[in-house]
Amino acid sequence: MKRDAVQRPGRLKVPILPGNVTSLRRIIDHAAIGMALLGKDGRLLYANRSFQTQTGYTARQSAGLKLADITHPQEQRKLRPTARGKDGVELCYVRRDGSLFHALTSLSKLGKGHGKFDAILQLTPIEARKERDQVLAENEWRWNQALRSAEQGVWDIDIANNRIWISPYWEGVLGFGSDKADVFRKKWLARLHPDDRAHMQRAIDGLRGGSLSETHETYRLHRADGVWIWILSRGKVTHRAPDGSALRIIGTTADITRQKETEALLAATTDRLDIALAAGGVGIYDVDVRTGLRNFDDRTLALHGLKRATFDSTQKAWEHAVHPDDLARVLQQIATTRASQQNTTQYDYRVIHPSGAIRHIHAIARLIRAPDGAALRVIGVCRDVTEEAERTQRLQEALTQLAATTERLELALEAGGIGIFDVDIAADKRRFDDRILALHGLSREDYDGSREAWAQTIHPDDRARLIEQITADRASGEASQHYDFRVVHPRSGVVRHIRSITRQIHAVDGAVQNVVGVSWDVTSEVEQTTRLLETAARLATTTDRLNLALEAGDVGTFDTDVVAGRHMLDARTLTLLGREPGDAGHTVETWMGAIHPEDRPRIEQEFAANLASTVTSAQYDFRVVHKRSGAIRHIRSLTRLIRDEMGKALRATGACWDITDHVERARQLREALSLLDAIMNATPDLVFAKDLAGRYLITNKAAEKVTGHSVADVVGKDDTEIYPAETAAIYIANDRHALATGQPHTVEETGVTDGVPRIWLTNKAPLRDAHGHVIGLVGVARDITEIKKAETALRETLELLDAVMRGTPDLIFVKDRDSRYLVANEALGRVLGRKTEDMLGLRPADVHPPHVAEKLMAHDRRIMTSGAAQTIEETILVDDVSRIFLSTKAPRRDEHGNVIGIIGIARDITDMKTAEAAVMALNQRLQIAIEASGGGVFDADMTKPEFRWGSRMYELYDLPRDAYDGTLEQC
Repeated sequence: MKRDAVQRPGRLKVPILPGNVTSLRRIIDHAAIGMALLGKDGRLLYANRSFQTQTGYTARQSAGLKLADITHPQEQRKLRPTARGKDGVELCYVRRDGSLFHALTSLSKLGKGHGKFDAILQLTPIEARKERDQVLAENEWRWNQALRSAEQGVWDIDIANNRIWISPYWEGVLGFGSDKADVFRKKWLARLHPDDRAHMQRAIDGLRGGSLSETHETYRLHRADGVWIWILSRGKVTHRAPDGSALRIIGTTADITRQKETEALLAATTDRLDIALAAGGVGIYDVDVRTGLRNFDDRTLALHGLKRATFDSTQKAWEHAVHPDDLARVLQQIATTRASQQNTTQYDYRVIHPSGAIRHIHAIARLIRAPDGAALRVIGVCRDVTEEAERTQRLQEALTQLAATTERLELALEAGGIGIFDVDIAADKRRFDDRILALHGLSREDYDGSREAWAQTIHPDDRARLIEQITADRASGEASQHYDFRVVHPRSGVVRHIRSITRQIHAVDGAVQNVVGVSWDVTSEVEQTTRLLETAARLATTTDRLNLALEAGDVGTFDTDVVAGRHMLDARTLTLLGREPGDAGHTVETWMGAIHPEDRPRIEQEFAANLASTVTSAQYDFRVVHKRSGAIRHIRSLTRLIRDEMGKALRATGACWDITDHVERARQLREALSLLDAIMNATPDLVFAKDLAGRYLITNKAAEKVTGHSVADVVGKDDTEIYPAETAAIYIANDRHALATGQPHTVEETGVTDGVPRIWLTNKAPLRDAHGHVIGLVGVARDITEIKKAETALRETLELLDAVMRGTPDLIFVKDRDSRYLVANEALGRVLGRKTEDMLGLRPADVHPPHVAEKLMAHDRRIMTSGAAQTIEETILVDDVSRIFLSTKAPRRDEHGNVIGIIGIARDITDMKTAEAAVMALNQRLQIAIEASGGGVFDADMTKPEFRWGSRMYELYDLPRDAYDGTLEQC
């Protein structure tokens, strides 16, 4: 023991664990005892294979369990000592299938610095020991019973008195009667096995004649019941006559039939064991712990690449054969086992043969200890498990690749909105995943998997055709089929177009056993049916559901090795990036080169930030520039990051697809909303929308003047909170009428604004959602108070009234930054002699002479440059006649405040300008006449009363200008 404790030269002072986390995890996974890691809440976070085998729970099923969940209820009280760190507590556990097993339980706290892991749980199975203890107890009971019942026979032969005594048990065994001596003499030899009679006769003669004093013989005897048994008989002469002949012999007999049978069985078993060891390549070894010498059989030597002639049986000679990377670990494991109370252990290590070949060895050892527990000898077996280790490595690599492929499949299916289904033909049952259920408008509670439940979701116009097509396809024997049909969602009544691709799986006899397939929503792609059908036919040629799903969604995939910096792209991703297979590099930098220069810094920054964080998934939107065509496309990429146990990103797998159409539609929508907002806030009309409860959802700036509230204050309130009760009642009644009829409704509404009655011409119509359901009300109200006043005064002018009713005579228009007309009213069309729809997209140069067009565009540019509204007079030709228009133009802005055009309203003031000129001329003539006459001019307003004097009046009255206040009294 002291020699083992001395630090030898070259021996490591501390144990060495594998530096590779994967290797350490593999060692734990292959440990013979059950091991599990517990979180701070006591729940299982990880379980190795032995733990899963013992408990019957898989790794996924065991996650989240507590130790109490698998402990027998009667053993729950023992958990407290275990929780306090007591090792080797024997507990009874309940497997997942309900069966019981026993194990020695150890729970060790890990301390700080281990993240979410708090403790390690170890379960050492003791079922075999329990069974051995039970067998030992039974054997002890049998032995005691044997001793008590005196099953061993005793005999006593008194030759001098011609008497024989046989113990009662053996009387029955041998079947002797009352005349024992006669039986012994006449029948005993006859019951002996023919092969044993000669040597037994010699033994008897030797005892009687004096040549033998005692005997120890084994023979076979024909028992009274007809069964041959083996007998061990020991006899000794106790009395002799003077001539040396025997007078009395006493001895024992024992039935050793079982022993003989066991010996035969042991011999046969030994032969079979030798054959099995040779067939399995298993070697046997024996180690003297005190001397360190090893006794290896030929197979053990061969496994370690050793030869008997050169192997000196020392530990150093064995250590020389062990791989240097494994030696310290194995030595530490051996030392730990010897220092503990374990008697059996297993080792896995590598050896290096003289040829340089590396082989994996698995050894099982049993320790033989002294009464004080000190290890004396080690007996064990070992075998070459190189092929198993290599298979395990290949399996692990395959599982890793499978996990990555599965993640890419799920990501692709999710990105493409593709569902998977399976039909059991024999049972006529359909298994739908969640996406298939959603495509058919079903919930898992509603759907029972039957053909009828599925058929009810198919559009009535497609149902018969689809079922007939499916029946025909199954009979045809074709491996793959595709179907286009419509479904009607049971609850909403929404109709969706579905495309399915299926593949038949045949039994050995050729009958269709299962049908598997995928489905996705093609409602928005119905116009592209031909192209999609061709794609589906190509997809049906492969059994790989991943490629089927990816091509159906036109989704590309990629896989990035973050550590190596390599980037693998599939063909669809190359196409999306505008690259050819020969163009694509294998580095992340090459892939980044396809991204639009304006987006590249952002994507690089986002990608680097995600790698440094703990996120496991990320989305990127960016533009790419196609290398050959220069086309710019918008791409969306969904990426999943795979990290090691420390959270370091190792790989990034993902999918990407083209969202250019989506981005373009979003841009058009923003422009339309911007245009609507500009029109709403430029018009003097009130524009609003309400929900079914009459609460305002939206309104424009014009409403602020009418209501006296800001737009923000109006939204969310109803008319009773904004207008006087009488006015609100009128508005609400008209709202209800429009909602009740479901039709647009135009009405004149009278309300009081700032104490002044106002008349509004209001157009109200139901507001509907995408399904046509009425969800509120929209309206436009124009203040026609002045028009109504003019109506009263000028009723006879029917044409003017009609013009007012049709709309303003002012010219209203909206232009973009190039002065192209985006909106033009009928008045503008009439002025320019064109239909309104023909005006759209035209520039001033397209409808005006060059000199007029240039002035108009110069005005437009000045307003867009200044960013401020302006009112100017503009002259244009109308029917070859110059007309003067008073134009108010304001810049039109997008949601970012950028000027994207102008909005304008122009009024023809030619007549007004002519009248102004005539008045000015008349005034000039009148002034000349007055000056010629020498008279003064005054203006008397008798309603006030007030006098206004011309300059000549002050001269006539000889007054300074500030001496007259204009009153009648002073006059």
